[in-house]
Amino acid sequence: MRRGLRWAAAFLAAAAGLLPGAASAAILSFDTSGDVTLSSSPSSTSWYPDRYPPLVFLGGATAPDGRPGTLQVVIGASDSLANRPFPYDSPFYNTQGRKLDLPPDTTGLLIELYIPHQWDALPQSENPGRLASLWATGLDASDNVITFPIIEFNNNVDGASTNAFRLWDSFTGSWGVVSGFGAYDRWYEIGFTVGGGQEQFFVNGTLVGSIPDTSTTHLANVILQGYNSGETYEVSWDNLNVNPTPEPSTLAIFGAGAASMLFVGWRTNKRRRAD
Repeated sequence: MRRGLRWAAAFLAAAAGLLPGAASAAILSFDTSGDVTLSSSPSSTSWYPDRYPPLVFLGGATAPDGRPGTLQVVIGASDSLANRPFPYDSPFYNTQGRKLDLPPDTTGLLIELYIPHQWDALPQSENPGRLASLWATGLDASDNVITFPIIEFNNNVDGASTNAFRLWDSFTGSWGVVSGFGAYDRWYEIGFTVGGGQEQFFVNGTLVGSIPDTSTTHLANVILQGYNSGETYEVSWDNLNVNPTPEPSTLAIFGAGAASMLFVGWRTNKRRRAD
């Protein structure tokens, strides 16, 4: 019931009444190494590089807190700016990750991310504070790229070593800081939805930010990123939930007429992607 309540508002328009065409949900686990396959080209069954591949991208790993069956991603100093060959020797390729193509009806993502205390000491001097992030590519009804929803953990959001999540606004090309979720040595559920005129961002089931977006209708892929500033560090992910949906009992709480009240604000503008 807890997860159903979290996502009821975000998916009410699609799920109310269980209308035909409503997106179906799926949870992708990383329980064994066989659950994660890699490829060099776009795929809906294998993870392929985005910008530059991380040093390690492995399922069936044990997280720093002892949780088994997680996805281990290692950002390595050996892949830093000073060590990469041409044509990857620019800061653009400091963002390192892999992505997976999604079903065409995908409108939301949710994943668990572990934030270890060791991240607090990472200087991340190349682009201060940037660490692990969840990305997606947002498309319109004609499959044109419109936006890049991103939620990222940063250990230096204000230049004074304050740690927090940040949200990327593709239309203004700027970050927004999320308050209240900066503690270390714990798992966080992070994610976002698109549709109904907005991009909505969530941390631990709390709506932490909304960006007006009247054009994006679905997500083409999911991207798990880290930022390479020259230090080696590990990122642990778990339980990727594609199109999380409310439980049937949750729908009774909301009237179908309330859907029009969930989303306010409209904006169209030129798309931008984070550096």
